[in-house]
Amino acid sequence: MNNIFNLQITPAVKNILYINIMCYLLINVIDYDLLIYNFGAFYFNSFRFKIWQIITYTFIHYDIYHLIFNMYALLIFGQKLEDRWGTLKFLQYYIYTGIGALVLHMLFIGLKIKNITGCFIINEFSHIPQSVFDIYNIPLIGSSGVIFGLLTAFSLYFPNYYLQIILFPIPIKSKYFIMIYMLFELYLGIYNFNGDKIAHFAHIGGIFSGYLIIKLWNIINY
Repeated sequence: MNNIFNLQITPAVKNILYINIMCYLLINVIDYDLLIYNFGAFYFNSFRFKIWQIITYTFIHYDIYHLIFNMYALLIFGQKLEDRWGTLKFLQYYIYTGIGALVLHMLFIGLKIKNITGCFIINEFSHIPQSVFDIYNIPLIGSSGVIFGLLTAFSLYFPNYYLQIILFPIPIKSKYFIMIYMLFELYLGIYNFNGDKIAHFAHIGGIFSGYLIIKLWNIINY
């Protein structure tokens, strides 16, 4: 495996790593609101939504632990995939899975809004419940959905590779790991425990979009 300390990292992974670190420093050193409210992904009907957010949200991390976990996973899985695909195809996959993760997240948000108000789209904001107002003003940030997409691709190309993480200390083949993790994310997403601010359906969206992209590429011999 390439040595991160000597910066012998595949080109796309290295630049994505640098951008994420730079954005994190800008958020915490220069202006939190400027980056979060311009580059985090808001619900498509929010007045804060901008089209570029469908990509830029994946580079924004507020929490250092979230950043470290995602960048570590990017190094582990991303380099092997970029070596296999090449830089351009890897970047395409990275962007597409990020968009796929956001789409499923927004569908879930729309269902939450409909459950509260009776409709998916709110045009009059003066009398909406506080919970809906919060939904419209809290952006999705982080590359976790993309990371789950990378993990999906990794499990398809290296199904018998053993993975081991702190939360699951027993080594397990990647093809089983991704299935277990998806069911776990689905459970957490459906029950949506109080205090849980993790976008579980964005993770699931990364898994599904990653799977569909690879199957499509195989069909068209991309």
